[in-house]
Amino acid sequence: MPLSVLMLLLPLQIIPMWDSLNMRTVGVWPFGALGWHQVVDDSFLYVKSGKGLVVFDISDPASPTKLDSFKFGASFHTQVGNTLCGVGSNRGVTLVDVTRPESPTLIGYHLTPDITISLCAQDSLLYVAAYGAGLRIINISDPGQPKEIGAWMSPASHTHWVTLRENFAFLADGYAGLRILDVSNPHSPGEVFWHRIGNEVATSIALADTIALIAWRNAGLRLWNVADPTQPYELGVLPSYAKQVAVKDSFAFVILWTGAADTMLILDIADPTQPRPVAGLPAGFFLKLWNDLCFVSNPENVRTEDSLYILSVQDPTRPVSLGVCTGFHGHFDILHVAGGLGFGGTRGQGVQVFDVSSPAEPTLISQIGDWYVPQLASVGNLLHLACVLGPPPYRVVDVTDPRNPVLVGTQDSMFSGGAVAARDSLVFLIVFDLSQTWQLWILSAADPTQPRVLSRIPAGPGRQFRACVVDGNLLYIAAGSDGLRVLDISDPVLPEPLGACSTMGSAQELKTRYPYAYIADGLGGITVVDISDPSKPFMVGNHPTPYGTFSIDLDRNIAYVADGFWGVRAFDVSNPAEPSPVGFYHTPCFAQYVQVMDGLVFVADGRGWLVLERYPPGVEEPPNERPSFAPPGPTVVRGVLNLSGAEHNPILPGESGLCPKPTQLLNATGRRVMDLQPGENDVRHLAPGVYFIRAEGPRGQGFKGSSRKVVIQR
Repeated sequence: MPLSVLMLLLPLQIIPMWDSLNMRTVGVWPFGALGWHQVVDDSFLYVKSGKGLVVFDISDPASPTKLDSFKFGASFHTQVGNTLCGVGSNRGVTLVDVTRPESPTLIGYHLTPDITISLCAQDSLLYVAAYGAGLRIINISDPGQPKEIGAWMSPASHTHWVTLRENFAFLADGYAGLRILDVSNPHSPGEVFWHRIGNEVATSIALADTIALIAWRNAGLRLWNVADPTQPYELGVLPSYAKQVAVKDSFAFVILWTGAADTMLILDIADPTQPRPVAGLPAGFFLKLWNDLCFVSNPENVRTEDSLYILSVQDPTRPVSLGVCTGFHGHFDILHVAGGLGFGGTRGQGVQVFDVSSPAEPTLISQIGDWYVPQLASVGNLLHLACVLGPPPYRVVDVTDPRNPVLVGTQDSMFSGGAVAARDSLVFLIVFDLSQTWQLWILSAADPTQPRVLSRIPAGPGRQFRACVVDGNLLYIAAGSDGLRVLDISDPVLPEPLGACSTMGSAQELKTRYPYAYIADGLGGITVVDISDPSKPFMVGNHPTPYGTFSIDLDRNIAYVADGFWGVRAFDVSNPAEPSPVGFYHTPCFAQYVQVMDGLVFVADGRGWLVLERYPPGVEEPPNERPSFAPPGPTVVRGVLNLSGAEHNPILPGESGLCPKPTQLLNATGRRVMDLQPGENDVRHLAPGVYFIRAEGPRGQGFKGSSRKVVIQR
């Protein structure tokens, strides 16, 4: 029986996963929102869910059955080729044995020079679209030891998608457009054709016999005759913003962006000069075709990202809905911890309640609502929720029985709730409307079934309120570009402005511990403000972070900040005038919220959440505490850092190549210490320690660049 393999390609997130300094993982809840990709193999469906993998039995497509979820450390993107399945995240290809679909097993890993987005397979060779590293060809005849045997790239490469026909590879090469390579010798592929359209981005490509269909973002879906791959020519075009394309017989299935939402359109391409729409769905995020089935993520509600629909397309002009796969866990914007319970605020799945009494093994015990909850607060057995995208902006949930949470009250309005804080029976709710008019509402929840608005405080024209915290009779507000604002709320019906202070960046969230306020200051990093006189607060300290901070919490003299793609960063604030970096942890997705409880750091990381702990310098993290799928360890450098051996991989093994991306060397705090050039770089003047090679990505595409850890030794 042939070995079945599931391949995990690492995601559009570019920070290396699980790198850390003085911090380690305690527990992980990797299952978040339904991802872009699915893999179908025989009667089983493999679906990316946050940073986890969910397996369904689809032997009866009308009644798909969820078999299990698996805590893999990678985020999943998929592409099918022969009996292999592809899933992806960051840089590299990971191989997983799915001979037993109910129990997939890691068997191999291969690091690539840049992020990997898609792949296809031919016999025992994988053809991998590796963005700035072009096309990588990997031999997996021994899945336990995958080996790169060939590659092709150019300075213009931004390879998004690859597909094969006979001895030719067809690439959707981003800004470089359509590329066709001769891969008859996989050790030395060569370009035979290249076509670009201005600065438009080619993102997906599919083949229908001798017709190639290329999805170009603003240049539409374009159909080319590729009967002779060395001399192709354009036949027809469907003007649109095309994101993805797949083909079944003489029909093309296309995901289009219409300006408000994604739409799946089915085209008759029997006459490729005049592609003709025959059917479609009002929305769709990603599609996969398999035999007479079409799998579409979220065709009805792109906000919730929690359903995968199965359609019969035996007659593509009349698609028929068969079944739906559910059981995904939403996108986490916040994880609030209290009394051994974790309350996860999600995008479209309300609040999920977790038992975190054993942080290493969190358990989902209940869920309530289908709301978008960016922030929540708790007082006793009541949860106070800020809710976005549709009224009401404020909800009250009773969690006296955490296995059966109950909605007990709301405050109706056409505003959306952005943030919330609570003290006793007073609730402080930040709201905004479609015109971005921001207000602070003070409510009484003395009767939680009928909360009452006591006062409304406008932020002012063009100004924002981002978050707030209560300290006695004072309310401290993170006010975006206005920094810190202080209100006297001793009379909640008539609150009085008391003081204000500008900050280095844009205040997003804050915590107070007299006499200081500690602010997650957006691009300004971490900012400390003296509030000993709340009528005259003033900034006393600041430290930048690599990405920009969104959330902050305190544990004695340590402040933890959520730093987006750069994960969680720890600062010693025993001297508030000089916050000092003392640790970091690169989370797998995008750190949005942190809370410290009993020495543990709980992190809402977008498509999942995790629990971290900080340990003193010099204490080695036990290997078994790292999640699976950690890429190979860092490069050790002594004296000379050779870019061709670290971040800048050559075009082919043993050859020199080009390094088109600006590259810097950062220290462990994220500060630039030197610019790097292709070839040898003298680093003897630098102190021994952990550093990161940072290669900047292209602007305007959502990529922040790629990073690689190195350890400089004497």
